[in-house]
Amino acid sequence: MRQFLRYSIGNPAVATFVNSSIAFFVGKTTNTELREELHAEAECEGDLVLLDHVDTYRDLTLKFIGATKWLAANGCLSSSTDVIVKMDDDVIVNAFLLASYIKRRMAATKTRNLETIHCAIMPPVYLKPMRSKKSKWFVTEEEYDNDIYPPFCSGAAYLMKASVLALLGKATGSVPFFWVDDVYATGLLRMAQNVTLVNITRMYSIVPSYRTTSISNKTLFFHWGQTPRLFKRAYRLWASVLRQYLNM
Repeated sequence: MRQFLRYSIGNPAVATFVNSSIAFFVGKTTNTELREELHAEAECEGDLVLLDHVDTYRDLTLKFIGATKWLAANGCLSSSTDVIVKMDDDVIVNAFLLASYIKRRMAATKTRNLETIHCAIMPPVYLKPMRSKKSKWFVTEEEYDNDIYPPFCSGAAYLMKASVLALLGKATGSVPFFWVDDVYATGLLRMAQNVTLVNITRMYSIVPSYRTTSISNKTLFFHWGQTPRLFKRAYRLWASVLRQYLNM
């Protein structure tokens, strides 16, 4: 999946056209062979950041915190104009539409609130913590004692000014750790720093049909959700994006 993202949005021509760069954040593994492969990939590609925590689903909040610290330490959060896009590796992003959206909706500094996160806001049904032990998102009352989550974003992809991510990073020192990363980052940390959400759900395609052969020019994030059949068509789907913007 990383190779596909390097081929698509990480392609030098595309990255230059939209003025972007890409980084992958990966945690530790106890598998010696895989660890060696990751170190080799990091050295070869130069875009892989190895974080100091075990990479498991319940440690995704640690990945968010680690990635934010790395970005801050490397001067990526000091700009007042740069935009950070967090996305899962099973998402195809229309980089050209993204560049246009940022210019139209996020570049204005005088008339718009800069302290925003642009995303697909989760529907109300997801705001209630899952108390069933059978659920992948089972949360105990000790972990979260409230009956409702604050509004939060789909973790598939969301974007914000670099300065907003810096604010969220500062709040990690005072907001208690919570393992559901999307709730923690775009709900709890966001609320602590008075950051608002901008709903762009209409620009997402979430787990579309595996028969899909092209991506609409109005779709910013295409989340194929690790559907094997759909991933086999990923390159064709990306080609449909290129044809729209580069007449290819």
